[in-house]
Amino acid sequence: MIDRLTAALSDRYRIERELGAGGMATVYLAADLKHDRKVAIKVLTPELGAVVGAERFLAEIRTTANLRHPHILPLFDSGEADGLLWYAMPYVEGESLRDRLDREKQLPVKEAVAIASKVAGALQAAHDAGVIHRDIKPANILLERGEPTVADFGIALAVQDAGGGRLTETGLSLGTPHYMSPEQATGDRDSDARTDVHALGAVLYEMLTGEPPFPGATAQAIVGRILTVDPTPPTEIRRSVPPNVEAAVLTALEKTPADRFRTAGEFANALNDPGFIRPATGARDHETAHGPLFRYGWPATAAVLAVALIGVLLAAPEPRAPRVIRAPLALSPGQELGDRSGIGLAPDLSFFVYRGTVDQDEGLWVRRFDETDARPIPGSAGGRAPQVSPEGDRVAFATWDGVGWSLNVASLSDGTVEKLTDELGADVVAWGPGDLLYFQGADGLWRIPASGGTAERVVVADSTLGERTFGRPFVLPEGRGILMTTVGAGPLAVLDLRTGTAKRLGVRGSFPMYAPGYLVYADDGEVLAAPFDLDRLEVTGEPRRLPLTPRASGFGAIEAAISPTGDLVYVSTERRRIDMVWVSRGGLAEPVDPSWQGSLRYPRVSPDGGQIIGEMTGPDGRTIVGLRSLEAAQTRLISTDTAEQVRPEWHPEGDRIVYRDQRGLVTVPLDGRLPTVLESDIHRSHAIWGPDGTTLVVDGRLEFDGERHLYSRGAGAESTPRHLLPSEEGEQISPALSPNGRHLAYVWVRAGRGNVVVRPYPDLDSDRVQVTFSGRYSPAWSRDGTELFFHDAQGQMFAAQVTTGGAFGITGIEPLLSGAGYDLPTWDRGFDVHPDGGRFLMVRRQGDEVVLVLNWLEELRAFMGGS
Repeated sequence: MIDRLTAALSDRYRIERELGAGGMATVYLAADLKHDRKVAIKVLTPELGAVVGAERFLAEIRTTANLRHPHILPLFDSGEADGLLWYAMPYVEGESLRDRLDREKQLPVKEAVAIASKVAGALQAAHDAGVIHRDIKPANILLERGEPTVADFGIALAVQDAGGGRLTETGLSLGTPHYMSPEQATGDRDSDARTDVHALGAVLYEMLTGEPPFPGATAQAIVGRILTVDPTPPTEIRRSVPPNVEAAVLTALEKTPADRFRTAGEFANALNDPGFIRPATGARDHETAHGPLFRYGWPATAAVLAVALIGVLLAAPEPRAPRVIRAPLALSPGQELGDRSGIGLAPDLSFFVYRGTVDQDEGLWVRRFDETDARPIPGSAGGRAPQVSPEGDRVAFATWDGVGWSLNVASLSDGTVEKLTDELGADVVAWGPGDLLYFQGADGLWRIPASGGTAERVVVADSTLGERTFGRPFVLPEGRGILMTTVGAGPLAVLDLRTGTAKRLGVRGSFPMYAPGYLVYADDGEVLAAPFDLDRLEVTGEPRRLPLTPRASGFGAIEAAISPTGDLVYVSTERRRIDMVWVSRGGLAEPVDPSWQGSLRYPRVSPDGGQIIGEMTGPDGRTIVGLRSLEAAQTRLISTDTAEQVRPEWHPEGDRIVYRDQRGLVTVPLDGRLPTVLESDIHRSHAIWGPDGTTLVVDGRLEFDGERHLYSRGAGAESTPRHLLPSEEGEQISPALSPNGRHLAYVWVRAGRGNVVVRPYPDLDSDRVQVTFSGRYSPAWSRDGTELFFHDAQGQMFAAQVTTGGAFGITGIEPLLSGAGYDLPTWDRGFDVHPDGGRFLMVRRQGDEVVLVLNWLEELRAFMGGS
């Protein structure tokens, strides 16, 4: 970015160095060549700039340039430079209030009140001009020789007004959690001057007490406290705070805007009036602020009684031959399962935790088996892969911030959420003996006390065996050991907690679990079980594929949990309804063919737009390739071979396809001629045709469970694959060739996160262009080659406007539709682009449900032939 900015502004500014970076922008120190002065140039992040748009942003920001006040940092200049949106301000020699608070924690009361009063004066001047700041925080208050100056005045409003509702669609937000007003935290875009009063109250509270009024380890925890908890009175922390100052601060922090000061000037007057008393605001709901986490009344309906019967069955003496009971669990409207939920099961089988929608965001829900409704866990927004503590009083979960995974623990008794560490390498954690949480980290399995502390590595992966780390832990009964997935090499492993050593189990797979006497695990979407000796920590028999179809949540995980006694809870796809739909760029969906009862996964549209191919389920349960003619409204099988057939792709001329079965890659002409099997040493491969129709670009593994890389080969049976990028570190997946064949887009995966990159083709040794930086997947070109589509891990779709005639270039990135509710896996592309470029072919799914299987162990034993 600094190189682009330097080149674009070289006639006006000399960029000297970076001063700092945040979620919305990066700040550079520069020399104003015309006026011979230092300036600070703030540059919006490219993705935010793409959302906002240059014309609208520059139009909005002009309104803030006319603000004049001694304590407002003026705006010198603004513009667009090589696609980057920027604005220039005076460079303040000094420090921010944030810097000083980090160093001193608390300020003298008199000085803190003086700073707040002067900032209030700046706010009053801006409010009189119709400008609300919306992001008052210590980092935006600059101190020069003790005098405060408010920076970024109106920038948040300019971004919000220019970007409109698309900000929330892309996951970007305005405001800083510790200083947000309740109306900001709930997404109210019509907040007024009282929002700034609340933020200034929070800043003054921190200057006086040394901490924000609503502390929390995560943004979600902070927001939860802002909405539900009253701040501790400052005098309980610092007795020297005058009564009028405390009364003024607490009035500014009222949750209802009408109970706050109407203006910033009123706030300043109260701070300097020794006789100010906090206005009466009526009786306070202390139960809401400090009471139990959950306060609901539950009707004694027939459904409650029916589920209570399960409790009776659990409490009854175990019969000689326990009956297996399979019970789908309906979820009330608004409490449905989210994507990639994961299931956390209480050890005593009293409740489970899952991921669903909470206030228009993905969060965690608790569903008790003796109740008909679920309850949200406050502060769990973004939570995934929940795990319940052995006592059933806490839930550990992971969150993704676009850069890495964080480990959090929520208390089910008081609603607090604490972040423990940012060192996770994946989302699944396990609660082990001694109240320790185990998780995947750098080079091995790590653990950390659930109450907080320092993380430590427990066992190191053996790089000589091809192992990179251990993940997806599962704690065995009585703390005997920790089952683990070996990342890189493939075999499952177990950590023996008696000896502290890791043992390889000799079976390949991921997401291991334990049912009494059996190792249960996933392998490429299937569920397998093998006899397992808990004392010797050894697999003692051959694995078998189970007749079980839990939903996959990506990265080798299945959405299932097993109780210590062998009961099962899983997300079932058995009654899933899948519709093929055309989705417009704006998100409007319409059925491809209302009469079509079948469905396909990984759909691909023919070059002429008249046919669709994809994976479908055959009459015998196998995955096979099907073809749907849109004109004739008929579906037929591509091949009658008995092997599983997956990942089909069209030839550029639309007269044949390529797919993978257990023999390797197979090309099939659609005129009835025999298929051709391409012998290959590449495992689990997926191929796309080159534009000339004579070559294939293949995504696959040289080792069965090794890394995925890109290869090139001819379409003839005797061609030898060639590794395209042998020197590039990390995996390469999801290849997509531009229509003119000059550029190859793919997902470059490092540290478990993928981003879209483009290289010239076939000369891949040239420099790559990284299109995205925040986790993006599944690139697909428009048929005219002017756009490159992709989505993030949550399914938000984007379109990059590109040039491909010569060197590849990006002219803009536009957020499109939200893919929530559609089948959009991260590692393989689950959508396609219509030839007209105006709509997408997607798989819309409904009907996934949670199923409880009591005494599942009996069913497992019968299937495995045991007792």
